[in-house]
Amino acid sequence: AHRDSRYVGIDCYTQSKPRAAELLANARTNLRRFGRKARLHVATSQKILGPARRRTVFDIAYIDGDHSGLGAALDLCLAWPLVKPAGIGAFDDWTHPRFKGLRRTVGPLLGELSHDVLVSNEQLWVRKVA
Repeated sequence: AHRDSRYVGIDCYTQSKPRAAELLANARTNLRRFGRKARLHVATSQKILGPARRRTVFDIAYIDGDHSGLGAALDLCLAWPLVKPAGIGAFDDWTHPRFKGLRRTVGPLLGELSHDVLVSNEQLWVRKVA
């Protein structure tokens, strides 16, 4: 709601996802009311976040795309440098039994980054320490 706030969403909405077209249409409908404050990229995080490094910073990076360990680790590596000091990194489905690779891969990687754990349950929320 803040006048300077912006939303950037990134999802490839691949057809391998069940109901991909429906999910994309729903996302666009939900974001339409925010007008130019919300931007939805239909692409991979690598395509969007790599070039963004020179000009973008985020207060929150919510990672809920590729649920594989490697995919989430790559998203973390791309997003974390763009998160402001004291900003938030969050992972969905942290304890989901189908996505054990998420914890096995991202957990040790987070151990190399300065952060404080804010929430650890179905989701993991961490604050970046400068």
